[in-house]
Amino acid sequence: MGLVIDLSGFVGYRDVWMISMGLASAKIEGNVIEILRKRREEFLESIIMRGERCYGVSTGVGGLKEYSVDPVEFAKRSRDFLREHAAGSGSPLDRGIVRGAMAILAKQLLNEYSAVSPEIPGLLVEMLNRDIVPIVPRYGSLGASGDLAPMAYIGLALVGEGLVEKKGRRMSAVEALKEEGLEPVSLGPKEALSIINNTAMSTSIAVHALVGAERLLKMLELGGAIAMEAMGTPGEHLDLDLCLLKRHPGVSREGERLREILEGSGNLGRSGVVQDIYSYRCIPQILGALSDAIGFVRETIDREINAVTDNPLFIKGRCVSGCNFHGISIGIAMDLLSIALIPALTQSERRVAAILDASMNRGLPPFLSKDPGKSPGLMMLQYLAASLLNRARGLAYPATVDNTPTSANHEDHVSNSLNAGLKALEIVELGMRIAAIEIMVMARALSMRSWIDSSSKRVRDTVEKILEIPVETQPLGSSVETALSKILEMIGY
Repeated sequence: MGLVIDLSGFVGYRDVWMISMGLASAKIEGNVIEILRKRREEFLESIIMRGERCYGVSTGVGGLKEYSVDPVEFAKRSRDFLREHAAGSGSPLDRGIVRGAMAILAKQLLNEYSAVSPEIPGLLVEMLNRDIVPIVPRYGSLGASGDLAPMAYIGLALVGEGLVEKKGRRMSAVEALKEEGLEPVSLGPKEALSIINNTAMSTSIAVHALVGAERLLKMLELGGAIAMEAMGTPGEHLDLDLCLLKRHPGVSREGERLREILEGSGNLGRSGVVQDIYSYRCIPQILGALSDAIGFVRETIDREINAVTDNPLFIKGRCVSGCNFHGISIGIAMDLLSIALIPALTQSERRVAAILDASMNRGLPPFLSKDPGKSPGLMMLQYLAASLLNRARGLAYPATVDNTPTSANHEDHVSNSLNAGLKALEIVELGMRIAAIEIMVMARALSMRSWIDSSSKRVRDTVEKILEIPVETQPLGSSVETALSKILEMIGY
């Protein structure tokens, strides 16, 4: 793990993903620690010593904001405060997602406006580098006021409470820290609130959904290209000038990508048709729309990672309350990603259905069976693709259109960003299997036409590897999982 990412500078979604997957370590460089310590002192002097009113410091939180509290006494019960907010439920989030949230939280706290002690981001970095990962339940966040419930579990680990996983072992946080010679943090005024009142968990889930969607797009490009060869689709559907005239950058980008994959192919246009059915003809347009949506999601996530999403903030000596913790930007990005994936996955399933249908597949046996009547061939793979697609479509309903007010209506508009991200992540996982099914089916179709030798090199290399899977001697579902692993290895990260 030679790559080290400095969280005190700009941090991109790929940086977070590398840290989350244990492919990079984190560090804090420069004079940011000194700046943070100075800002903390200024905050304590301005707000605590002078007795200025500050939400969540000298007042209660949420619907209890009108209650005045002593800042020092309030801070003394930080552990209780975190326990009271650790209201999560369900199976644990993937440890990579939690690691990503820890990296994002550290990055956001290093933006000096949260006015927390540098020991907090410092311990987060140490925990990341020593693989101490809090166990966080999947459900409980509304994405406003931030990801309160899931982030509270990270907060508890920072103070030496709760459960963590350390290098594959589940243990108490205090035991894990002690093994590494690390001291839990002691939280002062505002710091418990800063740890939980942010979008770090929603954004980490979004990072993982985005990286998955990027890989899925590559799979769909590859599957679409093999499908065009297997069906003898006219190559002019990918014409450079045609794609440019659409004026959407994604269409031109996907047309170029497909032409690269198919370079040298002798199979395009073999069918002799003037124009193919939509699922084969409109690949650059539909994948182009997905590509453009992914671009928007990418920019949104990068901005959120580097944003200040705490509340209140310490700005020019003032305690300023606002709504930067609201996850609506991430929520909308995840809902957009979910919606944008569905047409591309639908198109993939339609291509599979067409190549298996003897009335549409231009001379191939029904269901690509090697012994029609006795064997259903690959019939059931379209059933599986249809089932996966049905699940994905149900998940694509936007989470952000819903709203359930909380905290006695003080928090009367929530973003549901975390749920939006979880749904997008599941759609990506379903979509990868749909794409793997297409590549499997198209590989069989191409081999049955005896066109492999005239395929493009990229298509030929892929098809030959997929045909190595012993489809006839293992359950078809197992073959899909094997194909998915092979394909992901081929396309890389």
